[in-house]
Amino acid sequence: MTGRHRLHVLRVSLAVAGALVSVYIFAANLTGGLYCPIGSCSVVNGSKYAYIGPFPVSLLGISYYLLLIAWLLRSRKEEAATPLSLRLYLWAGFTFSTYLTVVELFVLHAVCFWCVVSYSIVTAMALLSFRMPLRAG
Repeated sequence: MTGRHRLHVLRVSLAVAGALVSVYIFAANLTGGLYCPIGSCSVVNGSKYAYIGPFPVSLLGISYYLLLIAWLLRSRKEEAATPLSLRLYLWAGFTFSTYLTVVELFVLHAVCFWCVVSYSIVTAMALLSFRMPLRAG
């Protein structure tokens, strides 16, 4: 397995993990059974910042990660460069996730464990986008 192939597998695996976390948060919000090993998930996910209009942010997370998975699976494993559009998509997700984390810390004064896990995944993926050279597209 080449280094590029390992990087591709890592990116897809992180995107799948992010999708699973988002699905869990979304499902738990519907049922009211959000398990939070540390932090204040109920405070964060019960706040007005957990919604964009009538839609939970976790639904946006599911959409983000599923599109990312499709994008990554469609790309060639041995591709020598990251498309500019993919890098911008990853950094848009990182920027929005950073905004939500700042809201958690400085507005809500509460931290959701699962949100931090998702933020860590988004951050890792954004940073990994620099491991390969950039190409137009």
